[in-house]
Amino acid sequence: MECIDLTPTWTAILPVLIHLIRQGGEGGDTARAELMSLAAQVDAINAKTRAEAEAEAPRVIHCDGCSKRFPCDDMTFHDSQDETFALCERCKQADRAYTDGG
Repeated sequence: MECIDLTPTWTAILPVLIHLIRQGGEGGDTARAELMSLAAQVDAINAKTRAEAEAEAPRVIHCDGCSKRFPCDDMTFHDSQDETFALCERCKQADRAYTDGG
């Protein structure tokens, strides 16, 4: 026995849901609830996708000296009186030569 899937796509069913909402009544309430459920599911999927992407992406930071991007592990963080800033190895050497007078 062959099974035929008759589940409508969201693109196909959306005009029907909008019509039901405009008509009001119990059908409109059901359509609203269905759309809210869809929105919650999409938000959950988006949050999971964002979290997975952030976990996989290498953490990078901009060097405050040359504005190039470097992995966080390759940066040296310095605290001044007013702020914290990050320097790559090249800029750190240049900063050290400047502050050491040399």
